[in-house]
Amino acid sequence: MSLDPIPLPATIPPQMPQSHSGTIDFSSYKAVRDEIAHEDNLTGARLSWFLAAQAFLLSALAIAHTSRDTTPPSIRNDFFFPLVPLLAIASCILILLGIIGGAVAIRRWRRLLNQMIRQDPSLPAIGRDGWIMRFGWSAPLLLPVIFLIAWSYVLIAGMLS
Repeated sequence: MSLDPIPLPATIPPQMPQSHSGTIDFSSYKAVRDEIAHEDNLTGARLSWFLAAQAFLLSALAIAHTSRDTTPPSIRNDFFFPLVPLLAIASCILILLGIIGGAVAIRRWRRLLNQMIRQDPSLPAIGRDGWIMRFGWSAPLLLPVIFLIAWSYVLIAGMLS
């Protein structure tokens, strides 16, 4: 899998500008750090929206499934059955794509930031602990997958009953 360089906004020149002393222009460094923070905030917002939507959809299905028997929701006993799981599955897929896109963007911005830091070691570095970053990204990347599996189970179990 090759990662093509992302196009830089007009505020960040493609060539990292160097001052007269041979160091990286701090405004370019700050712009890259701001882009990383922006993508990270977007990921948090996407995950919050996702969890709120999942809670709403799960509640809607539970409320709509008013029968007293123990059978799972199905087309025969629940008006919202096929619609709610399908909406939830679509939500899982869409939010997962958005989070993956954000993770790729952050990875590319970090690569550019690390290049700047190598050229000018006086610039402050941001966290470099790979395992901490992997653990931190586990929830945003795995929660949509877990919900996707759960909703697929509900949909399949309801279709088979």
